[in-house]
Amino acid sequence: MTDTDKKHQEQPTNKEFIGKMLACLYEPTGDNEKMEFRTTLEIINEMSEMADISKADLTAAMNEIGFGIQLMNGALCWIVYTKQR
Repeated sequence: MTDTDKKHQEQPTNKEFIGKMLACLYEPTGDNEKMEFRTTLEIINEMSEMADISKADLTAAMNEIGFGIQLMNGALCWIVYTKQR
C-alpha cells in the first residue's frame, strides 16, 4: 500500500465530513420549539464557509442520518432541530 493510499483511507469521506458538520448544527429529532424547515440550498449556504458541499452529498448525508422532509409552500424542506449555539 502506498503512502497516498494510506492517507486516502485515513481521511473521512465527504459524506462522513458532512455528517459531522450537521451533527454540530442540527438533530434529526427534538422539541417542537427547536424545529425549523430548511431547504437543501439553505443548509449548503450555511455550511459554505466550512466546505464545498454538493446537493447530492448533502442529501445522502441527511437521509443517512434520518432527517425528515416536508413540502412547504411548494418547496421540499428538511425538518431539522437546532442545537443551542
